[in-house]
Amino acid sequence: KMADPVPCCCLVPAEAAPLVIGRGGAVVRQICQDTGADVNVSGEHDTPPALSDRIVTIWGSARQKEAACSEVIRIIHRSQELEEPSEGIFVVIVPSSSAEFIIGPKGSGIIGLVERTGAEVNISRHPIAGTDLQPISIMGDAKQTLAATVELDAVLQELADQGQLGNKELRPFMERGRPRARSVSRGPNATGNTSRGASRSSTPIRAASGNGSGRSP
Repeated sequence: KMADPVPCCCLVPAEAAPLVIGRGGAVVRQICQDTGADVNVSGEHDTPPALSDRIVTIWGSARQKEAACSEVIRIIHRSQELEEPSEGIFVVIVPSSSAEFIIGPKGSGIIGLVERTGAEVNISRHPIAGTDLQPISIMGDAKQTLAATVELDAVLQELADQGQLGNKELRPFMERGRPRARSVSRGPNATGNTSRGASRSSTPIRAASGNGSGRSP
């Protein structure tokens, strides 16, 4: 039996969140319209207290999520003042219980991911404080970053379809940002200064080393 679609979740530095949302939600609405995905950007009320970043949750089919992720990656790389094909950093979050499946025996999962996509991938040693969400940093150009993000999303969907992620692990992840209507989120400070302390950010300046990491030569 196929499980419900698993959302793709990523972190956006608080100062970059307004770029994803846009004035009055214009940018995020346009992403939804162009891709068919539902996109939610967390606000003050639904962002973990230990985290200064915002959580972007993308719902839809695999193709819709890929298209929306591509737009979010483009915006995040631009916020890092990069010009393609420069390498930027993008952080996805996954249920902590999926980390061992992503890493694979003796790191084979991460090694294969790196070799196929050309991106540098680092899994954080610890989940975000107070949550069961594990950050995974991806460093590469936009194409490499998107390829790695899509593969990670596919792994999560496969685990869910196979029942490898139990309800205890999956439910909080599946409920995050679940769309009630066609489009999307704003927090009370969505178009203003959303920074709540850079020290609590899980978005690194450079990819952090973790339990599993690698880079294709």
